[in-house]
Amino acid sequence: MWFRISWAFLFVAYFAVLVVSKGAAAAYEKLWLWYAYEIAYKLDGSSQTYILRQLDPKNKLDKKYTTAINNGNRGSLPGGQMTWEEFLRSLSNLKGDPELPQLDETDFDKTASRIWNSKDPKKVIDYHDYIDSLGAMIRKARAQLGDDAIKGELEKINFVSDRIVSIRSSEFRQDKYLGTDLRNNFPQVVIHTSPVSNPIKPSEIWDVVDLQATLSDPASEIAIRAAVNMPQDTTGAWKKKFIDRVNEYGSTAFGTKKPFKNEPPFEVPAQTHRTVLAVWTNCLDATKRSICKGSSLYLASVGNTENYTSSDWADDMLKAKEAHIDAFALNMAYGEAINENTLVAAFSAASTAGLQLFFSFDYTSNGPWPQETVIQYISKYASSGTYFHHNGKPFVSTFKGPDNTNDWIDIKAQTGYFFMPD
Repeated sequence: MWFRISWAFLFVAYFAVLVVSKGAAAAYEKLWLWYAYEIAYKLDGSSQTYILRQLDPKNKLDKKYTTAINNGNRGSLPGGQMTWEEFLRSLSNLKGDPELPQLDETDFDKTASRIWNSKDPKKVIDYHDYIDSLGAMIRKARAQLGDDAIKGELEKINFVSDRIVSIRSSEFRQDKYLGTDLRNNFPQVVIHTSPVSNPIKPSEIWDVVDLQATLSDPASEIAIRAAVNMPQDTTGAWKKKFIDRVNEYGSTAFGTKKPFKNEPPFEVPAQTHRTVLAVWTNCLDATKRSICKGSSLYLASVGNTENYTSSDWADDMLKAKEAHIDAFALNMAYGEAINENTLVAAFSAASTAGLQLFFSFDYTSNGPWPQETVIQYISKYASSGTYFHHNGKPFVSTFKGPDNTNDWIDIKAQTGYFFMPD
């Protein structure tokens, strides 16, 4: 797939408003929060503080909310757990006796439509930066309870997460955002689009950029080659420049360096969509990726840390420790100029914070990793007390790379790593 989703994730305080969730995704996000709430109850019972926690009237931020309503531990079920209806009332801070949409676990699309068409005056969710903590909570629950204990919730939250990411991705790639930016940076490019319907309101059609069709257009190739000054290139580097632009679009919120000079600024809506897309993609990752039982792991994209200082790394890692995360997976693309300096800074900060790190080699962004380079990295860092181990073996992962499976036979023989997925 040409479009690579950024896996960067922000560690931030509870209840600081980041974005407002609106559009078709909002209904599915309410469903997602419901199943995250059920997992939180299985993990910590009535002492859970992840969703609809007991608010402190002395806290300035909490004063905005009604403590009697926004308390997820005062439901009518055993242990104070809420029913679906009670959860909806609290989530939207509803008063009175409004008609609430029924939960149909055999048809989540129908339930999402009911939520969207309900009389709830609050059609948007002012959801907060604590979404990231919910992703960490799910990883923690999987590690401590085991996937079998929350199998039903995971299956449902996976479906809903897929829907959210699909909708958010379409929003992000709309022609009026991404297409406009590409036309500004690649004059004369022919942008191809595809219609995508709103799953809740099929009559609403989004005009979404079709990257493969755009790249395949001869006129677009000429325009892109001219814009990047590579008219005679035979290596495909011109195409990579274009893809890099797509991957970077809207990502200034993560401090990523822009690939072009004197370029027009990103549209603010695109930055919002990019941020939200990254948040929900990481939550989807929390439910699908293999988990080492007993440890809570978090994926950090090295490519998004170019402007990070040592204090940035230290701050992120201290907050990760507060969120009960045990290790960062350093997702790295081959050949990135920032890799070496980033690893030095990250391992130094992790050592100070008491956090551990391990490598997740990205085989898609810049192509496959040479096996000798992988061996060098593992050999250099695995002996560090900061490197994460499982059963005494250095823990290693990858992002994609099925065509290079045989490389890992030799790598394992020389490094003795534990590979996930095993």
